[in-house]
Amino acid sequence: MKTVLALTLIICSTTAHSAELVLGDASKGKQLHSQDCVACHDSSVYTRPDRIKSLSGLEQRVQMCSTMLNKGYTEDDQANIVRYLNDTHYKF
Repeated sequence: MKTVLALTLIICSTTAHSAELVLGDASKGKQLHSQDCVACHDSSVYTRPDRIKSLSGLEQRVQMCSTMLNKGYTEDDQANIVRYLNDTHYKF
């Protein structure tokens, strides 16, 4: 019985963390970020009190910037930027 309980706790713990799984290549995201994102703002936007509060919010913001600035980022490009920003600043 203790083994079942322990396994259940491990599965629940793993599931909670995997819900925030961030795909993408952070090194490619860093390149795109350096090339495009810093033209509009510096890193203080990622640490201010009213910053993005969730992974889905971050994904939406990257998509919005891509669309509004007509960057033509692919879904992979966007995922790469999200991964870089999350790994570097947000840690969702």
